[in-house]
Amino acid sequence: MPPAGTNPPKHDEAAALREALAAEQRMVAELRAQLAAQEQSFRKLSHRLKNNLQLVISIVSLRLSALHDPASRHELEDMLAKIHALALVQKKLHDGGRLLAVEFDGFLGELTAALERPAGAGRVALDIAPVTVGIERAVPLGLIANELIALAGQSADQAPLTVRLARHDTRATLTIGPLPAAALEAQGRPDLGMPLVRALARQAQAELTIELGPPASAIVSFPLDPPP
Repeated sequence: MPPAGTNPPKHDEAAALREALAAEQRMVAELRAQLAAQEQSFRKLSHRLKNNLQLVISIVSLRLSALHDPASRHELEDMLAKIHALALVQKKLHDGGRLLAVEFDGFLGELTAALERPAGAGRVALDIAPVTVGIERAVPLGLIANELIALAGQSADQAPLTVRLARHDTRATLTIGPLPAAALEAQGRPDLGMPLVRALARQAQAELTIELGPPASAIVSFPLDPPP
């Protein structure tokens, strides 16, 4: 034992340091193993959700093919478009390999390509900057884009359907138009048209602005999510 008032031997300090470092490394390894297990579970759950959405799409499509009433067909087609948008969000999650974030610019490109405009309508003009959004914001924003593009498809205006995604310092803006005046003025059901867009904007913590134009357009401003 060293005399009172003297420092402990250097080798004791080194041994204590090695033991603390080993304990920290074991803790890091355990945390990484837990994170890997949680990520694997999340991947399985996400894949199961993706498959379930595809199953729902198939069932609704079969039901749609058996309907002849125009009003019923229109309502079911609207529902099917919303489910397609949700399925596309899931697809982009897997494509990006991030699981908790979606490349929203890629989502908009695919969504716009999948939605058809009425015969005789103008072309589609895309101006899309790279923007990544977290999964919690991606779902309502995806449904907002789907609803606004569907509304723009009802416009008799021959101007191009414009979909613009711009990135700023801490926010991004999504602009879609032209929108028909009737769609902006009508209240209708809360699960259709602008009432649904406003509700989804609140869910996404986004600000919705209507520019009356002409032509009219909707601008959705939302905060950029930190990298996952």
